Amino acid sequence: MEVFAIAAAVFPALLLLWYFHSRDVHPEPSRVVWTTFILGICTIPFILMFAFPVMRSLEAIRSPVGYGLADAFLCAALPEELFKFLVLYFYAARHKEFNEPMDGIVYGVAASLGFATLENILYVGSHGMGVALLRALTAVPGHAFTGAVMGYYVGRARFAPAGEPRQLWLALLVPMLLHGLYDFPLLVLKRFQELHVGTALPGEIMLLVPGTLVALFVEYRLARRYVQQLRTAQQAMLAKQLPGHAPALAEVPAVAPVVVATPAAVAASGVAAPSVVLAWFLLLLGGCMVTGGGGLVLLLIIGFLVQQQSDQLGTLLLVTLLFGLPPLLIGARLFRLGIVRLNRAKPAPSGPRLQWS
Repeated sequence: MEVFAIAAAVFPALLLLWYFHSRDVHPEPSRVVWTTFILGICTIPFILMFAFPVMRSLEAIRSPVGYGLADAFLCAALPEELFKFLVLYFYAARHKEFNEPMDGIVYGVAASLGFATLENILYVGSHGMGVALLRALTAVPGHAFTGAVMGYYVGRARFAPAGEPRQLWLALLVPMLLHGLYDFPLLVLKRFQELHVGTALPGEIMLLVPGTLVALFVEYRLARRYVQQLRTAQQAMLAKQLPGHAPALAEVPAVAPVVVATPAAVAASGVAAPSVVLAWFLLLLGGCMVTGGGGLVLLLIIGFLVQQQSDQLGTLLLVTLLFGLPPLLIGARLFRLGIVRLNRAKPAPSGPRLQWS
């Protein structure tokens, strides 16, 4: 069971990273993405060094609401988003591969998911499979969404020098606000249970709980909107390079163009755009299959490392070949298919196109 809990802690983060990376028309080099991811993992010790003294000082607060508010913003949102911002701004944004606004979203998500992966493993070690599954659907996507929002503003700052200070402040403050609002109801609930063991929850505290889901939905909507805006801007730049259009030198992107089916090209061809609903179904189904199959593959790897009896290893290998690898491979294929269909789908209107300079 512990192996499947680890799989539920790790694979959703990797799938989300794959998703956001694939939404970039000009995909970033894997080496830089994974370095950003690892640096996100490395923020954990610094965050703990910051958060633990603050947590001890909050113990005197007896009000669950006051404690939850302070804990959510001072112990979680502030240090976590601050150190993720430092990775994004001082490493990724200064890298030569960071050459368009969309890169901010990709690297912001990578830094956030690096942190979220190790955090998730630590939570799973303490609370087990149930928490792993719950966090796979809430906390891990939440980190990805706030990372995307942070990266959006860093990308704007990087390519709009006149507005840099304001955009950088937004890159830090907006994710902090979203993160704190997400954690606040949960930490109020946790504190009330610590102080009033066995006492029924009062109605006003119960009313706070849906706030976490509302905050998560707002994070999702913002991340989705920003990704679509920047992807549409990329496609518009690419469309200017099609035959019949002679782009000015300033319009040519700094990376080699790739062939994509822009919404305009799809409409002109008369081919119906793929269904977004089907694309998301494939992503969810593929993600579940990858997580389940990946758990069995991890079980096999750990079995080979710790087991000594060959008959047990033989049984483990047979189970993995029959029930682990097929879901893992088929799930990865379905997930990729969902990404392809989503990238080809006609986007919904999401506001005015962004300026690139």
